[in-house]
Amino acid sequence: MKELLVHKYSALVAAVAVGTLVTGCGSDKATEKDWRSIDACALVEPEQVSKIDYSRPNHPEPPTPKRADDQDGVRCKWNSDVLPVLSISIYDFPDRDVVNSTPPPAWATPVRELDIDGRKAKVSEEKGGRCSLWIVFRDANMDILIDPDSGKTTIDSEDRSHASCDAQLPLLKSILAKANLP
Repeated sequence: MKELLVHKYSALVAAVAVGTLVTGCGSDKATEKDWRSIDACALVEPEQVSKIDYSRPNHPEPPTPKRADDQDGVRCKWNSDVLPVLSISIYDFPDRDVVNSTPPPAWATPVRELDIDGRKAKVSEEKGGRCSLWIVFRDANMDILIDPDSGKTTIDSEDRSHASCDAQLPLLKSILAKANLP
């Protein structure tokens, strides 16, 4: 009789544990954000673009965002004439064999790592105010390019110090907070 009670008790505990795990997994999945649902153009406010854009008296309006989504990613560019002032791309992971190859390809070799509110970003270029970096999320990558007008930055055009991306930390933090990816 004692064995029967122990077996029934064990089965009940196992059922509750499995039920809790399944319920927890389901609710986590339901609240996770799918990177494909993100509007990359909505990650930046017009005022934020106006702080870095190439607007001049003959071009007083900041550039309008241009969306370019496809099955591989969601993208937005703010171009001023021909140059992107700001570009955000969120896309699926590239081929993991390429990412894990030794030596890594040139595009995958970061200049440094930058901490953005606890999230590690890999800086691929940092010069004269220009900041290019990528962030790896659980299910996607995000590339961000910020290339401010030289008249809207105090960083010398040949400066390769950390100043270029450090100056863009408020914008980078805002983008990541709005994206809110796991």
